Amino acid sequence: MHLEIPFNHFTRDPAAITNSNPLYGLLSNIGILIWCASATCCFLTYTIKSNWGSSKITTNFWLVSGLITSMLLLDDLFMLHEELFPNVLQIPEKAILASYFILIAAYLVNFGKIILKTRFLFLLLAFGLFGISVIADILNALPFHFLIEDGSKFLGIVSWAIYFTTNSMKSIKSASISQNKERAASLTTQSNLSL
Repeated sequence: MHLEIPFNHFTRDPAAITNSNPLYGLLSNIGILIWCASATCCFLTYTIKSNWGSSKITTNFWLVSGLITSMLLLDDLFMLHEELFPNVLQIPEKAILASYFILIAAYLVNFGKIILKTRFLFLLLAFGLFGISVIADILNALPFHFLIEDGSKFLGIVSWAIYFTTNSMKSIKSASISQNKERAASLTTQSNLSL
């Protein structure tokens, strides 16, 4: 890989540049959109919970979840651990994967109590499916390995999205109910004082 790339290759659609079918990479592209939706849910929940005075640990959970989701999104979009880091920055793929593993392990340790209070089955499923994808990538001699690798990765992204979107809605709803109760209590107090 070299960096002598014409500028228009950064601005044009890849299918137009390579003169290929626009459906190439369809599943991968849909996966990117799903990563983006998950990150958006996390950041939106972080913003709402922060503005409504939720606990620091809860707001940090949503912020860090959004950052990790964004990291995975960018890695998938630009093939960071597969191409860019090893071939351009000379950082071995195994080192990048190990750093991701450590980062996600630290995330689970720091926010484990919060995760256990959520509907976490889909998050477990996502990690399991990502694990299958990584193993299929390493053992690429398996028959139909691309189907196992890419299919389990895509289902992992979908499971990740289901976990964060459903828990985001639940979290915003509970914060909204608390906010409304506080407003009602405040209005009742004000009306009692005015009497």
